[in-house]
Amino acid sequence: MARPAGSLYIPVLLAHNRTSISTANQTVSWSVNERKAAALQPERRYLFGSWNGGAMARRAFMMRLKPGCEAIYKEKHDQIWPELVDQIHRSGTRNYSIFRRGLDLFAYLETDQPAPPGPADDEVLHRWWRMMEPYMEYHDDHTPKTWDMEEAFHLD
Repeated sequence: MARPAGSLYIPVLLAHNRTSISTANQTVSWSVNERKAAALQPERRYLFGSWNGGAMARRAFMMRLKPGCEAIYKEKHDQIWPELVDQIHRSGTRNYSIFRRGLDLFAYLETDQPAPPGPADDEVLHRWWRMMEPYMEYHDDHTPKTWDMEEAFHLD
C-alpha cells in the first residue's frame, strides 16, 4: 500500500529482536539493546518539527539545568519572546509545558508535525538556545541536551 509523502508508518518487527520506523523516504531500525543504550545518552533532536501530514503526536523529553540556574530559567521562560511563540505555533506544536524538579526539566508537547532527528534550522530557536546555554546542559554544538521519554500510558 502506498503511503503519502511524510506520513508515519510504524511497524514493530518482533523477529530478531529489532524495531523499525519507516517514512515514505527512509527506514530506521534498531535492536532493543541499542535502544536501551541510546536511552542513557542525551539526544540531539530538533524540539519542533516540520512534517507533511500524519496524526497528532505527543512528545515528552527531559533536559537538565546547571546548579543555581533555576530562578533565571523560570524568569527567561516567563519572558518568552513573541517570535519564538510564533515559531512554535507555526511548527504545529501546541499544548507545550515544561515542569521542573530540582535541576531536572520534564517537557511535554503535542504536535501535528513530529520533528525528524537532526539539528534545527530556525534562527529564532538558535538565538533562544544561545541565550539559554549558560543555564542548561548543552552539547558542544550549542544545542540543549535532551533525553526522549517513552510513553508508558495514555488516556484521553
